Amino acid sequence: MRRTPIMLLGCTSDAGKSFLATALCRHLANRGVRVAPFKAQNMSNNAAVTPGGGEIGRAQHLQALAARVVPGVRMALALLLYPWASNLDEFDPLFHEENVNVVPIQRATPLDDFHAILLPGSKSTVQSFAHLRTSGLADEVVRAARRGAPVLGVCGGLQMLGKRIHDPDRIEGGDADGLGLLDVVTTLERLKTTRWTEVAWRDGVTLHGYEIHHGVTEPGPDAEQTLDGGLGFAQGNVHGVYLHGLFASSAFRQAFLADLGWRGRAHDWAARIDAEIERVARLVPESGWEP
Repeated sequence: MRRTPIMLLGCTSDAGKSFLATALCRHLANRGVRVAPFKAQNMSNNAAVTPGGGEIGRAQHLQALAARVVPGVRMALALLLYPWASNLDEFDPLFHEENVNVVPIQRATPLDDFHAILLPGSKSTVQSFAHLRTSGLADEVVRAARRGAPVLGVCGGLQMLGKRIHDPDRIEGGDADGLGLLDVVTTLERLKTTRWTEVAWRDGVTLHGYEIHHGVTEPGPDAEQTLDGGLGFAQGNVHGVYLHGLFASSAFRQAFLADLGWRGRAHDWAARIDAEIERVARLVPESGWEP
């Protein structure tokens, strides 16, 4: 039977979170409950190595022993949260897949232990990119990409991955260099594109999503077009798309995660959302109030 997760929170280090989590793991295991201790991000300098060669915190290693399970790591995706980041809800389907851990990153952090790097859209691409530069995150993204980590930029994230952003009308304050990881150049335009879009993908799958951007992006010789209409480009392990909402597609989400080594099965996101709405709606009559 699927059970509700238990979260332990503390406002300081050494508050007793790990101690209590260890006690709960063994208490529940003794009652026959299958327990999986989990921590979103290990910031401890004290690490343990799993049988599979992964790295976890010493406290989580102890909790796994308390739960009588083999210590292991889970799929971790770094989601960069720069200022003006937008449309973050499109990554919600990833948060709800089993054994997938989406870790928000706001400041310079080594990205070596993450399976993929996600750059979301932005209300001000040039300003968001300036933050990446000054915070040191830009260098970390470049280093991760060069070691072969998959990098995906959506909309403004795509523009940042390119070589150059031209801003002739100074919509965002002027021209800027990009990360140079994708052989594309973007020109910002006053007219904003806002539309629902569908585009053919692979294996006969049609992807549905929406566009909301000011820029037009042109590829150079080293960039491959992956989605028709200038909606997607790739260069090795670096990908950029203009189409928002791709992770709502079970087929796209399954393929994306499987390429990272995930062995789960992507669930129908639309059906999950509908079921949650129905659950909330039932609270109205259950409360005794009828409109």
